[in-house]
Formats: sequence, structure tokens, C-alpha cells
Amino acid sequence: MPAHELRRPAQAVAEREGLPADWINDAVKGFFSATGRFEVYAELSHLRIFVPHPEYLLAMKCMAMRLGEEFQGRNDVAVLLRSSGIRNMANAEAALAGYYPLDRYPARARHVLEELIGNPLDSPVS
Repeated sequence: MPAHELRRPAQAVAEREGLPADWINDAVKGFFSATGRFEVYAELSHLRIFVPHPEYLLAMKCMAMRLGEEFQGRNDVAVLLRSSGIRNMANAEAALAGYYPLDRYPARARHVLEELIGNPLDSPVS
């Protein structure tokens, strides 16, 4: 769907729900992977809604990693690690490599993963 076709209904939702006009960030399109996995969230007679698989979301979040109190990247990664069942760096790297080459991920993403997962011999993320 072209972006301009989505902006009008998005604006209507923003007005109805009291959201800022820019509540939808379409910059995520720069992080799409040819191997991205999606699941059907809901299917109606006229609409099918897809959501990215948690590991794919994790990969995109790590690619776009921003740090700072104003960003939720670290918290998002923690939630996605739990929902993906990833408990060590080997599994994290395998999941990430399924979507993008590991050398494309920013160093800050690896630091966040190591901080959240810890050494594979340490206690896993719960």
C-alpha cells in the first residue's frame, strides 16, 4: 500500500484516540529483510493483518538500536528476547543472522544483548 493511502486513515485514528499526528513511523521500511517472517494476527472478510515474528522484530530492533532514556530500545530487546525464548548469545546471533549479516548490526546492539543475556554460563534472561 502506498504511504499516502495509509496516512489519511492513520490521521483519523490519531484524532479519535488522541495520538500525535506522527504516531506511525514508516521509517521501519528501511529495516525490512528479504527473509522476514510474518504471522497472521487477524483475518476479516476484507482485511488480513500480519505481524512480524518476534525474532524478526528483535533483528529489526537491533539493526535500528538507539540508546538513551528517550528511547525504549533496550526494554524492547529484553521483551523480544523473552518472547523468542532466546537465552544465550549463540541463539541470539543465530536468530539475528537469519535476517541480516551479523557484521551489519551496530556494536551497541551487541552490547545490549550481552548485557541482557550475560555470559552463556550466567543465569539466562527470564
